[in-house]
Amino acid sequence: MVSSYDNMVLSNCSLLTEIPAIEGLRKLKVSNCPLITTIPYIVGLHELDCSECPHLTNIPTISGLQILNCWSCPSITTIPELTGLQLLNCWNCPSLTTILHISGLKELDCCHCPVLTKIPHISGLQKLNCQFCSLLTEIPNIVGLQELKCGDCRRLTEIPNIIGLRILECSDCHLLTMIPHIAGLQELWCCRCPLLTKIPHIVGLRKLYCSAYRLYQLEIPNIVGLQISIR
Repeated sequence: MVSSYDNMVLSNCSLLTEIPAIEGLRKLKVSNCPLITTIPYIVGLHELDCSECPHLTNIPTISGLQILNCWSCPSITTIPELTGLQLLNCWNCPSLTTILHISGLKELDCCHCPVLTKIPHISGLQKLNCQFCSLLTEIPNIVGLQELKCGDCRRLTEIPNIIGLRILECSDCHLLTMIPHIAGLQELWCCRCPLLTKIPHIVGLRKLYCSAYRLYQLEIPNIVGLQISIR
């Protein structure tokens, strides 16, 4: 255990059952603590890492929390509305069904959440990773989203025309039939999308990743400077 006035690390403490509510604590790391079931409300906490806590059932609504890592927590079902949160990493939470609208969120990683059915429309979100969310059927059209990874979302049928998007990774989306003409898109991954027949002519597209077996079935435009990689 390492602690200071503003930073406490309690990771890998196999017999730890309770976290003290230390007012003024700014960073708390309690990852891989198998007996922890609750996190206290800590006034002033800015960063919380409670990943790999198998019996943790909920995250407290801590005002002012900015970074939350709660990945691989199989008992968590909901992420609360944490106003001010900027980064949320909740990947590989197999029971997670709901992420509430979080105003101010910049980065969201919720990949490998197999029962998550919806991504909220979060204005200002810049990076979204929702790969391997098998029940997800749509992606919100968030103006200013810069990076979208939605590969292996097998029920996804379309990608919205997102203004400001720079990187799109939508490989293994078996029901996807088209890529929208996203002005400003620079990098596109669309490997193993069997219903996709055409790549739009997007001036400025620099990198295209596609499948070798589909190369002669996929209509690829002649874009100056485009690099094509076969996967």
